[in-house]
Amino acid sequence: MTAAPSIPLALSALVFVALAVLDWRRLPGWSRIHLGVATAFALAAVAHPGMTIKDVVDQAHDGIAYLAAVARMAGVVAALVTVATRVREHAVGR
Repeated sequence: MTAAPSIPLALSALVFVALAVLDWRRLPGWSRIHLGVATAFALAAVAHPGMTIKDVVDQAHDGIAYLAAVARMAGVVAALVTVATRVREHAVGR
């Protein structure tokens, strides 16, 4: 059993679009990273329909797999920055 969730790439792309919309005014640079990740996931979803991020990275041996792997790393970092800034703002009381 793996720790990676079984979320289809198209749904992952929608999650990152939502994060970009939520942070657009607060963190415009990180929002653009969210959009880049969403775009990479959407391209991978078109190239490999029905697959998860893990499936594409493990099974596909094309350029989209490498793009999805880099986007996955960038997405984790960007999501952590979003969560950390939200927690900080809540703690400070902005």
